[in-house]
Amino acid sequence: MLWLIAWLIERLSYLPGWFKRNVSDGFIFGKLMCVYWYLFLVENIFLV
Repeated sequence: MLWLIAWLIERLSYLPGWFKRNVSDGFIFGKLMCVYWYLFLVENIFLV
């Protein structure tokens, strides 16, 4: 579920028009993507 949320955030944050109007927000979403994927990997590797 977490990876799906992360994927949706990635898609939304890189829509061309939206990204141009919200460059800083897009950058923040990019950082959140890294955190989401890190947590996703940790959950699958260490908690399974």
